[in-house]
Amino acid sequence: MSKISGKASSSTPLSMEELLASYSKKPVNNFSRGDKVEGEVIALTASEVIIDFGGKSEGLINKKEFIPTDREKLTLGDKISAYVVNGEGELGQIILSLKPPLSGKQSQKNIYASRRFEKFSQAMGKKVHFIGKVVELNKGGFVVEAEGIRGFLPISQIALKQIRTNHQSEGLEGLIGAELSLKVIEVDPANNKLIFSTRQALTEEEKEKIGKLEIGQQVKGQVELVAPFGLLVQVKDPSFEGEVEGVIFSQEISWERETDLESSFQVGQQIQVQVIGKDENLGRISLSLKRLSADPFEKLSEEFEMDDVVQGVVTEASGNGIVVKLSSGVEGFIPASKIEQGLSYNAGQKVNVLVDSIDNVKRRVNLAPFLTSTKGLLYK
Repeated sequence: MSKISGKASSSTPLSMEELLASYSKKPVNNFSRGDKVEGEVIALTASEVIIDFGGKSEGLINKKEFIPTDREKLTLGDKISAYVVNGEGELGQIILSLKPPLSGKQSQKNIYASRRFEKFSQAMGKKVHFIGKVVELNKGGFVVEAEGIRGFLPISQIALKQIRTNHQSEGLEGLIGAELSLKVIEVDPANNKLIFSTRQALTEEEKEKIGKLEIGQQVKGQVELVAPFGLLVQVKDPSFEGEVEGVIFSQEISWERETDLESSFQVGQQIQVQVIGKDENLGRISLSLKRLSADPFEKLSEEFEMDDVVQGVVTEASGNGIVVKLSSGVEGFIPASKIEQGLSYNAGQKVNVLVDSIDNVKRRVNLAPFLTSTKGLLYK
């Protein structure tokens, strides 16, 4: 809402002569759509705020434009900043808005979108739920349909108990066709964006369980779901009764670059994991499998020294550079800036390369092409 200030003006009634005189002094209305104006609240109806801003006629703002708390505080004499939407309404008043108006097709499109999403916008932050049907699964979550509008339900916003209820053995696909109780967590009509959640507010008991777990602590868990992004796990610990929901993202499964999760893990499998984070908003803990063992790269990287000539196989070629799997299993990388123009590499190609440096953060050996000129000179 625009700034509102001031107190009610004097309510002393004016004579007819004084009213006519005041109107005759008002300037001719030269306002155009989009102009910003300031005025004083002179009347409040059940649905509108009437403002005198010095034009030949008053301005009207629909009360729905004000957030409820500001709407309740409106009084005569308050100062309002607004924008001209329409030069004249049915009775000659100027139609105003607290937001600058859009123009042309963009305006019509946004007005239509706002109307379609209005019920969802009003539900934001409230205990209002919609019944929605899961219609499609994609990489990050589900496409759901509620009230004839399609929205998105991220996997992170689904509780394990809901996956269990809907054919757990089928994994995430088991939720397709299911009807869920959805809560709106984000809405953006202009960009056709509608995000849902099925999670409920955490109970004090759930918060207490999460609070008893420490970062770095090792706990036992059972695999509940194998998904493209990682594993969902139910964690049990002697410090509390029941279970806590946990997630192991794919990058925390193994020190290896890629792991075939579906062939490596099964629903119901018991595993030992380490707590690496706690999210009390989602009621979920972040876990790691790989941190229970030492990073093999630290030892393997000791085998390499700058300017060593090593052998490897090209596994990936892109505009950023070349990924090379070295004989020891360590990953190497040749940046594009190191590759001479006209020199090309293909996946599967065997190469001799030079060790340029060791990157312990990215866990790879930085390489440079190994070339010999016709004179037998080595350069990189």
